[in-house]
Amino acid sequence: MSSRVRAVKVELVTDTHRIVGYYPTNERRLSDILNLDSTDAIVLDDVCAVPVDNPDGAPIAMDFAHIIKDRISFGIPHEPPSTAEERQRIQPFQYVDKDRHQVLVSLPPFSVTGYLHLVKHADIRSALQALAAEFVPITRARAIYMPDTRIGWAAEVIVINRTRAQIFWPPMRVNNEALVEDNAPLDGPNPE
Repeated sequence: MSSRVRAVKVELVTDTHRIVGYYPTNERRLSDILNLDSTDAIVLDDVCAVPVDNPDGAPIAMDFAHIIKDRISFGIPHEPPSTAEERQRIQPFQYVDKDRHQVLVSLPPFSVTGYLHLVKHADIRSALQALAAEFVPITRARAIYMPDTRIGWAAEVIVINRTRAQIFWPPMRVNNEALVEDNAPLDGPNPE
């Protein structure tokens, strides 16, 4: 693992604000940053914030923002995601082969769909009970602001705050077909 610190662009979403800024890190994933840092807040530099319910509103620019972690609904890394091969090379003893499970997460006022990655052959029911991490990555993810479903995000990874989630469930099926398409492009609504 590299010890070189660099600023990575991240987006953090609370119930009321979308905050985009930079976090100094030594190349850990956003889920690692949120889970491993023992402080109750994260500080982003060179920040721009807009209300969630008015993404076209005038952004507020600040030198920094101190965001309380338990108020974060989800985060989106804006750096290219690492590949499984890179993670295995960088952290060979921490890498574990995983299966992906399609999920729908109720995270009021948001709804998130995508894939939860669990240890191979794990039972999703048991694994959800045993998850220790507060922030969990969902891949090929979409988040929708339920009060106005025109407001949404689509990203390769969305890191959700599991402690704020009310319900995890597999997607509904109609005639044995998932309502969330497996190969749907990630070009849905995104206030970027």
